[in-house]
Amino acid sequence: MTMAGTRSALGALVLLAAITALAPATGRAAPQPRAGDGEQTFTPVIQDVLSPPRWFRGIDNRVHIEYELRLINGFPVPATVESIQVRRGGGAELDELTGDRLLTAMSPLGRPTSNETTIPPGSVAVAYIDLTVDGPDQLPKRILHSTTVGVDPSLAAPLPVPEAIVETGAPARVVQQRPIRIDAPLSGPNWSTIIGAHRRALEPVNGSRANGERFAIDWNRLDQQDRPAFGDPASLSSSPSYGAPVLAVADAKVVKTLDGVPDQVPDDFTPVGTAEQLDGNVVVLKLDRDVYAGYAHLIPGSVAVERGDVVQAGDVLGRLGNSGNSSGPHLHFQVMNAPSLLASDSLPFVLSRFRLRGIVPSLDAFGDAVAGQTPVPFETQGAGPYRNRGPVGIDIFDLP
Repeated sequence: MTMAGTRSALGALVLLAAITALAPATGRAAPQPRAGDGEQTFTPVIQDVLSPPRWFRGIDNRVHIEYELRLINGFPVPATVESIQVRRGGGAELDELTGDRLLTAMSPLGRPTSNETTIPPGSVAVAYIDLTVDGPDQLPKRILHSTTVGVDPSLAAPLPVPEAIVETGAPARVVQQRPIRIDAPLSGPNWSTIIGAHRRALEPVNGSRANGERFAIDWNRLDQQDRPAFGDPASLSSSPSYGAPVLAVADAKVVKTLDGVPDQVPDDFTPVGTAEQLDGNVVVLKLDRDVYAGYAHLIPGSVAVERGDVVQAGDVLGRLGNSGNSSGPHLHFQVMNAPSLLASDSLPFVLSRFRLRGIVPSLDAFGDAVAGQTPVPFETQGAGPYRNRGPVGIDIFDLP
């Protein structure tokens, strides 16, 4: 909007206010300023938390609280987020995102792989928050956000806006309930966990926004030489993961299955026909009230259960494949609050037991090993047995 356009909008508001003041009473008193209302200030960026923050304890022994902070620029000029402070409900600071940490956390809505701290006029960004505390006893019951936003006053004129505005708001209650404990969905040595883009999988589904994948994991197996692939890259058998039995993570009831979606040829992706086929061949288990486990990308024809079946922990549900929206064999696994991998809210979980072999330094390092069919590099600090913990990055596990 131009400066003239801004003045025109303000003039219209002034005219509307004058007309309202002169209009006859209709039985309802017009709102009046109250004593103690305080100074009125423009806050270009409106903030809110999209879903209740939830937590799990990771292999780093930290409690990770995961959620999304939506940032809406309601101004006709760009607004740059300079910092986000996360505070306890009582005001004590828990964390502050600035600089590279802030840039890494923020993305425009709908473009999760882009990192930008400047929000264009009339646009929406999301800060993907990974808040950590020492242990469950340090878990906040309520959080607030103090967000500092910069606006160029010369662009905002004639609106009276300072160069930096601090707004404290976006309150949210942190879910205190402990994460569900489950067995691993696979067995045997050398399984890598990739969280990656799942943290940012906000999707517009059925007229609303959903993130059923916030805590999801992609599982890939390494061979005895720690390679994620070997042989002909176009062959599904080049993946050590392909065909592995996929297991029930708990005693549960089967509430949904889908079979018959063909496997993709690795690195030769063919778009699927419907949203329902994005996850390929699927099994969904009901673990508890409003708690479901979803398995995706199974081999066509391998689904071994039907809706209504009752399964025990460790039962084979199908075989790891490459069906649906998948560029290479892997198991996509998630826990959610509804029997849909898309139209749900993701729930955290911890694995009952496993042995950590090591931690891969970056997703790029893993990708280079896939492309070059070379051993995945990993650091062995912290290696050993774990109980009731969750992965926090690209970790290599030996599973029972």
